Amino acid sequence: MKNNSTTITILTLLFALFSCSSDNEERNTTITAKINGTTKTFVNAMVSEQVYEDYSDYIVLSNQSDDDTKKLSISLGKETTGPSSIFFIQYKDGDQFYQASGNEITTYITESSTTKIKGTFSGVLTNENSTTITITNGVIDITL
Repeated sequence: MKNNSTTITILTLLFALFSCSSDNEERNTTITAKINGTTKTFVNAMVSEQVYEDYSDYIVLSNQSDDDTKKLSISLGKETTGPSSIFFIQYKDGDQFYQASGNEITTYITESSTTKIKGTFSGVLTNENSTTITITNGVIDITL
């Protein structure tokens, strides 16, 4: 009887352990923004870390949900929040690259940690021919 009680206790503990949520739960990997007035969703955001001597940056790359040839890249300081944490945005439309940096971008990051990036962004991005696109209402809310 004692053996059965021990077995039941162990099985109950294992069931409880494996029933709990884990770090492998579905992550939020989407970004939304209006590009020239049209709402776009970017999916499958991948975050890489660039490590330097005194700091680290996050590089976020994502694909536009309705056209895989269109991509959005956002560079921001790791664990840096506030109005100047995003320092570079690039939008790839086929073979055209539009980008903005510094004062051309309006951003506000409320969370930048090892588990989450959250904030807003907008800006006017320019390509090599001086053609512009306008990004407004950008929202980044990614669980790492």
